[in-house]
Amino acid sequence: MPIRISCSCGKKVVARDETAGKVVLCGSCGRKLAVPPMGKAVSPQAAPVAAPAGMANSGAPIPRQIGIIPHVQQPAGNWLPRAVVALAAFLVVAGLVIVVIQLYNSGSETDKDKEVQVALNQPPIPDTKDAEVSQGGQPKEPKVEQRPDPPQRQDEPRADPVQKKDERVEDKKEESPRRKFVEDKRFKIPVETATDRVAGIEYKVRRLRVPENAPARKLKLAVSPSGSDNIAQVLTDLAIPYDNIFLDGPAGFGGFGNAGFPNKKGIGKLAGDWSAERLQAYDVVFLNCGGGGSSINAQQSIRGYIEKGGTLYASDLQYTNVLAIFPEMRAEVVPFGGIPQTLKAKVIEDGLREFLGVKEIELHFNAGGWMPAVFKRDSATTYLEGSPDNPLAGLINKLGGGVPGLPDPKNPKNKGKPAPNPFGKLPANMQMPKSGEALPLLVKFRHGEGTVIFTSFHNSAQVSDLEKKLLNYLVFSAVTAKAESNVTKIMLDAGFDPQNLKTIQIAPGKSTPLQTHNHPGGGLQVAVGFENLGAKLKLTLTGPNGQKIEEEQVGTFLLEIANAPAGNWQYSVTAVEAPFQNFPIVLAVGKAK
Repeated sequence: MPIRISCSCGKKVVARDETAGKVVLCGSCGRKLAVPPMGKAVSPQAAPVAAPAGMANSGAPIPRQIGIIPHVQQPAGNWLPRAVVALAAFLVVAGLVIVVIQLYNSGSETDKDKEVQVALNQPPIPDTKDAEVSQGGQPKEPKVEQRPDPPQRQDEPRADPVQKKDERVEDKKEESPRRKFVEDKRFKIPVETATDRVAGIEYKVRRLRVPENAPARKLKLAVSPSGSDNIAQVLTDLAIPYDNIFLDGPAGFGGFGNAGFPNKKGIGKLAGDWSAERLQAYDVVFLNCGGGGSSINAQQSIRGYIEKGGTLYASDLQYTNVLAIFPEMRAEVVPFGGIPQTLKAKVIEDGLREFLGVKEIELHFNAGGWMPAVFKRDSATTYLEGSPDNPLAGLINKLGGGVPGLPDPKNPKNKGKPAPNPFGKLPANMQMPKSGEALPLLVKFRHGEGTVIFTSFHNSAQVSDLEKKLLNYLVFSAVTAKAESNVTKIMLDAGFDPQNLKTIQIAPGKSTPLQTHNHPGGGLQVAVGFENLGAKLKLTLTGPNGQKIEEEQVGTFLLEIANAPAGNWQYSVTAVEAPFQNFPIVLAVGKAK
């Protein structure tokens, strides 16, 4: 039968039979209660088993009662049960929060990526210790400048700020630093140099100095009156602008130099103004066969113009005029005129051969008396060479004379033999070329700071697509002659040998064909030559291991690598801006000496 016990807290405790004579705890207040033997009841006052501490020290005798545990006085308010309940409630709430966080973080990878992407576009979240807390217990909105680092996911460890700073420094070492171009005094022309580094390769950028904020000038080409040749038509077909320097007066009188004639409008200008001041305004002067420029004043002005960096392009019967302007270029033997014919010419120069894509080309000589491009061989570069057919060469050379006489079948006295030449015998150095004798047909030579290009054939007489391509190259070579000279000077002064010089054309927004250079290792230069005419070109250079260097400039420049690894280097040029179609440029590779 259950035993009922009354506790001093006012609660009734029911104990099982087997606890009789033992001690149990009150379920309400936790006090120890002695369970009496079967059949006996205990009042609340007889229940305590121990006396309070104060009574133990008072010296008063403690009454002893059989079966009764002394009562211990508890603090007022009965706080222990409530503390236990509060602690249990806190643990339950904390567990729920942890469960919610785990469910949130266990979402799909796509959602997490979206969270990170959104977070990257938001202001940085500061650390909890840096955030200010409002009165409501919620963190205030952080200031962006307090946390320069991007936010991190909760499941990722926060990086050490010092370590991140070191990583940023290492990254900057591989990036292109802010370069500063400085003038290099060892070059004979104004050259600026800057050092850069990309993809583990250190290199130099050398460029022809262009005055800061200098406006781009326009390409100016001057063309003499058309005679037996008409280079103006070639320029028109190429859409390259030019000036006819004899628009001031009758074209037919242009060859008389500064003597000239008044123009048709009668405003006092001279038709044949070959003054040095007028020529210096042009990048290239084209002299058509029979198109003037042979007066003494004109010859003196042309020579001075070339010495100061100009370019002269002349054809056929301008040969004697060119020799008069540059007598030091006279060869030991000067041939005397050829007959009309079509002949195959060999392409001697590498750049021209690559441009044309052939080793031979047919040339049309539409008139007699044309002059081969025979100049002092060690001072001129031969581009085309051919063997003219001259069946009368031996006979005319035997008879001699300044103007060879031709057979007159109507004159019975001569009986079909050549008439005697009234001008006397030719000098030893004036000989008509024999059939099969190889002679230069296109050459280029330098004088002072300038360039002279001479062709034996009439440009306007070349009609095939390949011949027109040749004319394009010649015009481009004339326009880029100064740029080619500057590229050569920069390479030589830097201790490099120019190689693979080639003239190429490019259209706005287009790129040149990819060029490949097999480099043996060591010093390497790749150059782009062009005038400051409103173009902006980008050179892309790729190494054997895929390293890529890109450089963009508005005038002649080159990239120089001191220790370039061996292998195939590829490069191309893109016209970010170009002033006109078929814009001519020069490409070259330099090898360290």
